[in-house]
Amino acid sequence: MIEIFLSVYNGEEYLEKQLDSLLSQDYEDIIITVRDDGSTDRSAEIIGRYIEKYPRKIRLITTHTVNCTESTSFGELMKNAIIGDNDTCYAFCGRGEIWKPHKLTKEMEKMSVLRQTEGFHTPKLVCCDAEKGSEIPSVSAYKNLRNGKFTLKQALAECPIIGGSCLMDGAMRCLCAHLPENVDYGWWIGATAAAFGATLYIPEQYVQYSGQVEESSENGYEQAAAFLEIFNTKFNPSQRKAVTKYADCRNKGKLARVFRILFGGYLRKGLKKAVKQIISC
Repeated sequence: MIEIFLSVYNGEEYLEKQLDSLLSQDYEDIIITVRDDGSTDRSAEIIGRYIEKYPRKIRLITTHTVNCTESTSFGELMKNAIIGDNDTCYAFCGRGEIWKPHKLTKEMEKMSVLRQTEGFHTPKLVCCDAEKGSEIPSVSAYKNLRNGKFTLKQALAECPIIGGSCLMDGAMRCLCAHLPENVDYGWWIGATAAAFGATLYIPEQYVQYSGQVEESSENGYEQAAAFLEIFNTKFNPSQRKAVTKYADCRNKGKLARVFRILFGGYLRKGLKKAVKQIISC
């Protein structure tokens, strides 16, 4: 089974198309868990209509946290996940994202490969490429991450994946469920996978993405500090040093930050992005 986490906020413009794309997946053993973050438009009405039509496919959760960020909403969804058997996987559908019909089938094929090659307790993540219309036909190419390979330092400095492109197993969900407030969930998944998991990448674009394709969160150093606080005891010495040095950039002057990024392994891939990173750090 795959549980799909769907975060909704004032999405009436695209919500029906979004839900249809999830229900049209050729991988049929799914359940969609929806969280509405206090929408003031017709989103709740649309969700209710779909639940009435597909009562075995869609469930709605409500939590005390409202008017929060999308990442906080996904954190609530992960904490309220259905805990299935060892084969249960989890996927994310962000606001406005549309999935192509083969997305989950192709990702589950890769997940099967990971399960054959990695240890049982190793957290596992599969992610596909995404497109943003004609503007960005390949998000991974735009991020210079076409092969889907990224180190922990790169994951800290960049947002290497789109959250909605991901499929994770239960072990990875348990780690990512520690997601704090005000942290980009795609960044968090990427950093968690780089530190503790095994990842396989699909180069095809199975997600039509409508959001902003971030190169890095504006509060990247703060995110790294939160990452360090939560996972400090799980890091090996090399990982702890890498995360600590990046998080500590928030306490350094401009020149010290530039030096650490240039010579510490935190420079983003691609000349244009690297220059922008140095200028804005």
